[in-house]
Amino acid sequence: MINDEMDAQLSQALRATRAAPPDGWRSRTLDRLAGVRPARGVPRRWLLVSVGAMVLFGLGFAPIPMGKAPGALEKALAQAEQATTVHVTGHAWTSQQENEFETWASNDGFYREDKLEGGEPAYVYLTQGATVLTFYVENGKKYAYEHFDPSVGRADGRPMPDRSYLRGFFESFKRLHEQLGLPSPDLRITERRERTIWGGERDVVEAEFTVKGTSSISGVSYMDGDMVRIRAEIDPTTGRILSMTHDKFEGTWEPRYEAQYVWDVEIPQDVREFKPPKGTTLERNLWWKTRAARTLARSETEHWIVTLHGVDIDRRGDIVLSLSRDFKPESPGGPYWNTAVPVRAEASDNGGGEYEQLNRYGCDSRVTVSYWTTILRHKQGGANRSRATFTIYPYPRGQAKGQSVTFANVPMPPRQNVDDVFATETEVIQY
Repeated sequence: MINDEMDAQLSQALRATRAAPPDGWRSRTLDRLAGVRPARGVPRRWLLVSVGAMVLFGLGFAPIPMGKAPGALEKALAQAEQATTVHVTGHAWTSQQENEFETWASNDGFYREDKLEGGEPAYVYLTQGATVLTFYVENGKKYAYEHFDPSVGRADGRPMPDRSYLRGFFESFKRLHEQLGLPSPDLRITERRERTIWGGERDVVEAEFTVKGTSSISGVSYMDGDMVRIRAEIDPTTGRILSMTHDKFEGTWEPRYEAQYVWDVEIPQDVREFKPPKGTTLERNLWWKTRAARTLARSETEHWIVTLHGVDIDRRGDIVLSLSRDFKPESPGGPYWNTAVPVRAEASDNGGGEYEQLNRYGCDSRVTVSYWTTILRHKQGGANRSRATFTIYPYPRGQAKGQSVTFANVPMPPRQNVDDVFATETEVIQY
C-alpha cells in the first residue's frame, strides 16, 4: 500500500539524483500523467508512483545497488594524501540563506576558501606559506586581517579540504569523544558500490549520526538532537573523492552541504593572489614574524615541550609573554586536547612585583603545536626589577592539569613607551 511516507521517499529520490535530467522533465511528465484515466479504479497516486519508479530506473536516475565496497574510504584518504592540488566547489544551506563556496588547496602550503554572495566574495581565507589573510564583509563594511602564523611548517600542514574531517570523523570520532569526556554519537557507517546508467559506477561511503550538543561540519551548524547524514562518492578506479553531501533529517533528508572535487589541477596565479576590494580596511600584524624563531628559554613536562619566545613590557609595567607548546609525540594516549584551551601563567620579579594573568589571549595552532600570547597585569611592587621568574602550565586540564615548567631569572627588557605593545607590530592600510 502506498502511503505518505513512501510518497515522500520517492520525492526524496527524485531530488537526490546525481544525473541532470532535461529541463522541465518532471513537470511535463506529471502533467501528462494527470490526464491518464486508469482502468478498474486504480488509484491515481499508485499509477503516478509506479510510472515514476519506471522513469527513475529506466532512465538511470536512481542508483542500482552493486554490493559492498570495503576499504573505499581508506583508499580515498590514501589517494588524497598523494594529491598535489584540489579544487572544490559547492553550496551550503543555513536557516537564513544559501551560500556558494569555492576552495583551492595545494601541497605547497597554499590554501584559499571563498564564500560568495551574489557572485561577489563575502568571505576569503587565504594562506600562502606562513602568511594568513582573512577578508570579510560586516554590516556593509569590508575588512581584512593579515598575520604571520608561526605554526605553519611546524606540524601537519592544512590538509586537503574535508580530508582531515573524514579521517577524524569516520575513524576515530567516538574515541576522541570518549577521551574528551563527551557523549559518543550513535555512528552508523556503510561502504557500498552503486551504478547509474548516466553516471557509471561509484563507491559510496555514508555515515549517519545524531548530534550531541552542538557541532559545526564544513561550516554548517547543527544543534543537539539533529540527525545528519554524510555521503561521499568515490571513483572506484582512481580512488579519488568526487563529491560530498551533508543532509539533515526534517521528515525527509534535506540538503545542507554539497561539494564537487577535481584533483591535481593547476592553480591560476590570480587565485593565489588576493587584493582587497576598494573600501577595505586592512590590518596587518607581524607579531610572530619577529618572535617565532627566537628562544629565550625551553623546558618540558611529561606531555609538553614549552618554549618562551618573547617578553615585552608596556609603559604601565604589564608583561606580554609569547609562548609555544608542543605535544610530545612519545607521550601516551595520543592527542587528547582541545587546542583552544589556553596556557596558564604566573610571574614574580626580583623587585617584589606581583602580577595577575588577564583573560586575554592570542593563539595560532595546528594539530600538535600552538603559539600563545598572554598578558600579565602588573598589580604592585617591582619598581627596580631586572629579572623575572615565570611558571607556565601548558595545558591546565585533564591528564596534564598539574604539569608545569618554571623559567627562572629571565632578563626583563626595558618598558616600551606605549599602552599597547601589539600596536607596535601592526599597520593599518585603507584601500
